[in-house]
Amino acid sequence: MDWLASYSPMHIDWQHKWLLITQGQHQCFLQGSLLALPPGSGVQVLEVLSDDLVASQGVVPLEVLALLAEFQSVFAPPSGYPPARDCDHAIPLLPGASPFSVRPYHYPPAVKDEIERQISEMLQSGTIQHSTSPFSSSVLLVKKKDGTFRFCADF
Repeated sequence: MDWLASYSPMHIDWQHKWLLITQGQHQCFLQGSLLALPPGSGVQVLEVLSDDLVASQGVVPLEVLALLAEFQSVFAPPSGYPPARDCDHAIPLLPGASPFSVRPYHYPPAVKDEIERQISEMLQSGTIQHSTSPFSSSVLLVKKKDGTFRFCADF
Protein backbone atom coordinates (compact mmCIF):
# COMPACT_ATOMS: atom_id res chain seq x y z
CA MET A 1 0.00 0.00 0.00
CA ASP A 2 2.88 2.41 0.75
CA TRP A 3 4.30 1.84 -2.74
CA LEU A 4 0.91 2.48 -4.35
CA ALA A 5 0.40 5.59 -2.23
CA SER A 6 3.76 6.97 -3.38
CA TYR A 7 2.43 7.00 -6.99
CA SER A 8 -1.02 8.43 -6.21
CA PRO A 9 -3.17 9.44 -7.92
CA MET A 10 -3.41 6.66 -10.50
CA HIS A 11 -6.05 5.15 -12.72
CA ILE A 12 -7.05 1.55 -12.05
CA ASP A 13 -9.45 -0.73 -13.92
CA TRP A 14 -9.99 -3.76 -11.69
CA GLN A 15 -12.24 -5.53 -14.20
CA HIS A 16 -9.68 -5.37 -17.03
CA LYS A 17 -6.75 -5.66 -14.59
CA TRP A 18 -4.66 -2.60 -15.48
CA LEU A 19 -3.05 0.37 -13.74
CA LEU A 20 -1.99 3.66 -15.28
CA ILE A 21 0.60 5.41 -13.13
CA THR A 22 1.58 9.00 -13.93
CA GLN A 23 4.98 10.18 -12.75
CA GLY A 24 5.76 13.73 -13.82
CA GLN A 25 5.52 13.87 -17.63
CA HIS A 26 5.65 10.07 -18.03
CA GLN A 27 3.02 7.37 -17.78
CA CYS A 28 3.48 3.68 -17.01
CA PHE A 29 0.78 1.20 -18.03
CA LEU A 30 0.72 -2.12 -16.10
CA GLN A 31 -1.42 -4.89 -17.62
CA GLY A 32 -2.27 -7.99 -15.62
CA SER A 33 -3.34 -11.37 -16.92
CA LEU A 34 -6.86 -11.30 -18.33
CA LEU A 35 -7.48 -14.97 -17.53
CA ALA A 36 -10.34 -15.80 -15.16
CA LEU A 37 -8.89 -16.17 -11.69
CA PRO A 38 -10.43 -17.88 -8.68
CA PRO A 39 -11.56 -15.54 -5.86
CA GLY A 40 -8.71 -14.48 -3.60
CA SER A 41 -6.04 -14.91 -6.30
CA GLY A 42 -3.29 -12.40 -6.93
CA VAL A 43 -2.57 -10.79 -10.29
CA GLN A 44 0.97 -10.91 -11.64
CA VAL A 45 2.30 -8.10 -13.84
CA LEU A 46 3.33 -9.68 -17.12
CA GLU A 47 4.41 -6.65 -19.15
CA VAL A 48 5.30 -3.05 -18.44
CA LEU A 49 4.62 -0.59 -21.25
CA SER A 50 5.92 2.96 -21.09
CA ASP A 51 5.46 6.07 -23.18
CA ASP A 52 8.94 7.18 -22.18
CA LEU A 53 11.12 7.10 -25.32
CA VAL A 54 14.31 6.70 -23.33
CA ALA A 55 13.03 3.50 -21.69
CA SER A 56 11.65 2.14 -24.97
CA GLN A 57 14.98 2.66 -26.76
CA GLY A 58 16.88 0.79 -24.04
CA VAL A 59 19.05 3.78 -23.05
CA VAL A 60 20.35 3.51 -19.50
CA PRO A 61 19.56 6.62 -17.40
CA LEU A 62 22.55 8.66 -16.23
CA GLU A 63 21.76 7.96 -12.57
CA VAL A 64 22.05 4.20 -13.20
CA LEU A 65 25.29 4.64 -15.15
CA ALA A 66 26.71 6.68 -12.24
CA LEU A 67 25.80 3.88 -9.77
CA LEU A 68 27.31 1.23 -12.04
CA ALA A 69 30.52 3.24 -12.30
CA GLU A 70 30.67 3.90 -8.55
CA PHE A 71 30.21 0.23 -7.64
CA GLN A 72 32.07 -1.29 -10.59
CA SER A 73 33.87 -3.81 -8.37
CA VAL A 74 30.53 -5.27 -7.25
CA PHE A 75 29.40 -5.96 -10.82
CA ALA A 76 32.75 -7.23 -12.14
CA PRO A 77 33.12 -11.01 -12.63
CA PRO A 78 35.09 -12.69 -9.82
CA SER A 79 38.84 -12.68 -10.38
CA GLY A 80 40.01 -14.81 -7.48
CA TYR A 81 39.14 -16.01 -4.02
CA PRO A 82 36.96 -13.88 -1.78
CA PRO A 83 38.70 -11.96 1.01
CA ALA A 84 39.68 -13.86 4.16
CA ARG A 85 36.98 -14.01 6.80
CA ASP A 86 37.14 -14.48 10.57
CA CYS A 87 35.72 -17.98 10.14
CA ASP A 88 36.51 -19.94 6.97
CA HIS A 89 34.08 -22.60 5.81
CA ALA A 90 34.97 -26.17 6.73
CA ILE A 91 33.10 -29.46 6.83
CA PRO A 92 34.22 -31.45 9.87
CA LEU A 93 34.48 -35.19 9.21
CA LEU A 94 34.12 -38.03 11.65
CA PRO A 95 37.45 -39.71 12.45
CA GLY A 96 38.23 -42.36 9.83
CA ALA A 97 35.49 -41.19 7.46
CA SER A 98 35.99 -42.16 3.84
CA PRO A 99 34.09 -41.12 0.73
CA PHE A 100 31.22 -43.34 -0.27
CA SER A 101 31.24 -45.01 -3.64
CA VAL A 102 29.29 -43.04 -6.22
CA ARG A 103 28.90 -44.10 -9.80
CA PRO A 104 30.04 -41.28 -12.09
CA TYR A 105 27.29 -39.44 -13.88
CA HIS A 106 27.64 -39.60 -17.66
CA TYR A 107 27.28 -36.21 -19.31
CA PRO A 108 26.58 -35.83 -23.03
CA PRO A 109 29.81 -34.94 -24.89
CA ALA A 110 28.79 -31.31 -25.53
CA VAL A 111 27.95 -30.76 -21.84
CA LYS A 112 31.17 -32.49 -20.74
CA ASP A 113 33.21 -30.23 -23.04
CA GLU A 114 31.49 -27.11 -21.66
CA ILE A 115 32.07 -28.22 -18.04
CA GLU A 116 35.76 -28.86 -18.76
CA ARG A 117 36.08 -25.48 -20.53
CA GLN A 118 34.51 -23.61 -17.60
CA ILE A 119 36.60 -25.50 -15.03
CA SER A 120 39.84 -24.73 -16.88
CA GLU A 121 38.77 -21.08 -17.17
CA MET A 122 38.07 -20.91 -13.41
CA LEU A 123 41.42 -22.60 -12.64
CA GLN A 124 43.28 -20.08 -14.82
CA SER A 125 41.48 -17.07 -13.31
CA GLY A 126 42.12 -18.31 -9.77
CA THR A 127 38.44 -18.65 -8.89
CA ILE A 128 39.02 -22.31 -7.95
CA GLN A 129 42.11 -24.33 -7.13
CA HIS A 130 43.15 -27.89 -7.92
CA SER A 131 42.08 -30.40 -5.28
CA THR A 132 43.33 -33.88 -4.43
CA SER A 133 40.41 -34.60 -2.12
CA PRO A 134 38.80 -38.03 -2.58
CA PHE A 135 35.41 -36.35 -2.06
CA SER A 136 33.50 -34.90 -5.00
CA SER A 137 30.43 -32.85 -5.74
CA SER A 138 28.17 -33.09 -8.74
CA VAL A 139 27.86 -30.18 -11.13
CA LEU A 140 25.28 -29.15 -13.65
CA LEU A 141 24.94 -26.50 -16.30
CA VAL A 142 21.88 -24.27 -16.37
CA LYS A 143 21.14 -22.64 -19.72
CA LYS A 144 20.76 -18.86 -19.51
CA LYS A 145 18.53 -16.70 -21.71
CA ASP A 146 21.50 -15.63 -23.84
CA GLY A 147 22.32 -19.26 -24.70
CA THR A 148 25.39 -19.56 -22.45
CA PHE A 149 25.56 -21.87 -19.45
CA ARG A 150 25.81 -21.13 -15.72
CA PHE A 151 28.03 -23.58 -13.85
CA CYS A 152 26.37 -24.83 -10.66
CA ALA A 153 28.07 -27.06 -8.08
CA ASP A 154 25.97 -29.15 -5.71
CA PHE A 155 27.64 -29.27 -2.30
